[in-house]
Amino acid sequence: MVGIDKLGKPTGPGDGGFMVTEQDIPSHVIFEFILFNYNIDGNLLKPEHKQLLDEHIVPFLKANRVHAELTGTASRTGTAAYDRQLSLERVHRVHHYLLQRGVISAKIPAADVHGIGKDKSTSKLDEDELERSVRIRIVVGYRPQQVLPRVVVPKIVTPQAPSPVQTLPETIISVDTRESWAIMELSGSNVAATIGPSFLFVSAQLQAGTVEYHFLLVNRKTKQMSQCRYFGGAAGGTAGVSTSPKASGLGLIGGGLSLTEPSHTWDTFHTKAGSGFDDFAGGAGWVEAGAGMGTDIGKCRLTFYGLGVTVTVTTGHSIGTPGFLLSTGNFHLKPPMQLQL
Repeated sequence: MVGIDKLGKPTGPGDGGFMVTEQDIPSHVIFEFILFNYNIDGNLLKPEHKQLLDEHIVPFLKANRVHAELTGTASRTGTAAYDRQLSLERVHRVHHYLLQRGVISAKIPAADVHGIGKDKSTSKLDEDELERSVRIRIVVGYRPQQVLPRVVVPKIVTPQAPSPVQTLPETIISVDTRESWAIMELSGSNVAATIGPSFLFVSAQLQAGTVEYHFLLVNRKTKQMSQCRYFGGAAGGTAGVSTSPKASGLGLIGGGLSLTEPSHTWDTFHTKAGSGFDDFAGGAGWVEAGAGMGTDIGKCRLTFYGLGVTVTVTTGHSIGTPGFLLSTGNFHLKPPMQLQL
């Protein structure tokens, strides 16, 4: 074991899975696996990492004539020397865990345990959860255990040896590295000036004004939540029923108001890997359509221009006549807080 146990700065649950196989890897590689989202400056396996190893790696290593090549990686924030040391500490703890789970050393040879630093990083982010990782490459054959005092030169046992190699299905499983979010509408209001004609019992008005909505936004991976507010100018129209056919005519400028109750529904969506709460701030758009008083506005459309993402948001009942409106404005967020789940 290298160094001391370091918990590091928490980054949420560990993650991992099968990697998309590159086209230029050697043909004797069966598949590649990744354990990622280690704590910042931490070297300990998280419970989710151990579960992934127990479900996918340990049984396969035990059942087949294969061995594992382990490579630890680190993010770009430390020095190159420190990052290499941290990577080694992470990968040696994976190696030790596999030995504890009964995998023989011939299938996880120490010669195939490596750690690399930021000099090999391909990420543009200083802190990328995929760089804080241990990558596991499963390779055909395994290395015979050394019998002391005789020195044994490592040799790869080929698949033609007794006990045939079990091959994986051809289906390639990719790791979804996107950020996962949930949003819930808390309240909304639409204040507008209206003008329009009425004919017999039917009236129609054009409206222009402002729209304001409040939300809760949660990062489902880090379990952080922020209170958010959308505010912007709006234009649209409403239709209604006149109380008397004598009301026909162009009508005068009037006022319109609608209030929207909470939805109590969490709507989920994804953004690109590495997106944070700050990326939501700034220009945004809102589209809604409602039938009238006491009805559901339904599925509204909230677009974050900076992220290039449009989210379908469930709203509650309306009080008033919201009609149809288009809005462009800004999305504001309070500093996120950590949920205790």
